[in-house]
Amino acid sequence: MSKLGTIILKRKNKTVYVNKETNSVIKKFNAKLESKSNVLAEALNQAKVEETGLSIPSIKEVFKDGDDWCISSTYIEGKTLQELMDENKDKADEYIEKLVDIQIDIQKVKCPSLNLLTNKLHERISSTRDYIEATTRYELHMRLNSMPKHTKLCHCDMNPTNIIIDKDGNYHIVDWAHACQGHASADVAMTYLYFMLNHKESIAKKYLNLFCQKTDTAIQYIQKWMPIAAAFMSLKAEGEDKKYLVSLTDVCEYE
Repeated sequence: MSKLGTIILKRKNKTVYVNKETNSVIKKFNAKLESKSNVLAEALNQAKVEETGLSIPSIKEVFKDGDDWCISSTYIEGKTLQELMDENKDKADEYIEKLVDIQIDIQKVKCPSLNLLTNKLHERISSTRDYIEATTRYELHMRLNSMPKHTKLCHCDMNPTNIIIDKDGNYHIVDWAHACQGHASADVAMTYLYFMLNHKESIAKKYLNLFCQKTDTAIQYIQKWMPIAAAFMSLKAEGEDKKYLVSLTDVCEYE
């Protein structure tokens, strides 16, 4: 076991540790792949959302381990919603509804100090020039400009792996690296595409239908956000996932 704790997740850009002695979860970011500013921005995002009163892990400290920056947060004991879905397949509909209800709760909250999602989406669309042609990027920018400007709290990576259910059945939302204030339907489009990328088309459809039903939102309206959300998510996707997302960026497909 490392001095930071026991490894629970390892990716190219970060390693996540749990230290039950200090009741901490520590994200250690690879200094070669994640800049100091990116790490500090993630910590600041989490701190801002924490101040809204939502149930999320509390930031404990930000520190360096060698050349790598680390974020330490309060450890929440429990299982992710994804783990519960995998263990109780007969309760899939119940857990999908739980996800939708939590997302709606989040979107009722205001966090005016967060960056605007519209700005982040424009930035991401512009950054796809290596693989999305100029005409498509122009159409994506124009579509985004035409959409209503809202300021709801958006997680921007809302999926069952980022929700922890504790022993008392209470939920806690983690991983606020991409949080912004913006349009709820953009956030929903990203969650829908998460399920599609993970080959869970039936769950994706149930999720989308249930969200629309509970919020009185037309599915066609969320579909208008799909090309924009696909471009946003494509930037960090690889292989077949990237190809799939790029294939969805044609605005005309959703007219």
